[in-house]
Amino acid sequence: MLDQGEAIGVIIGKIDSSGTVYRLTPDERNRLRSEGMPSAILSRMEETYDRAVRRDASLATSDAKWIKVGDYWYGGAPAGWPPE
Repeated sequence: MLDQGEAIGVIIGKIDSSGTVYRLTPDERNRLRSEGMPSAILSRMEETYDRAVRRDASLATSDAKWIKVGDYWYGGAPAGWPPE
């Protein structure tokens, strides 16, 4: 979306409305930063994970509720989690 010129606020809105939880490794975070990912977007992605783990600590230690697509792990609505 960034490559297509979408505004940062619009992208953050899509993150918020998608129900997706982004589980990024430190290497993935660093790579996204080095590729120019705006800090506001990266922070919002990380916040989805932090909120999910606060609700269910087991999410931090198990892959059972996550799906891997390419190099990234996703949870939330795309992985069939119930709504908050």
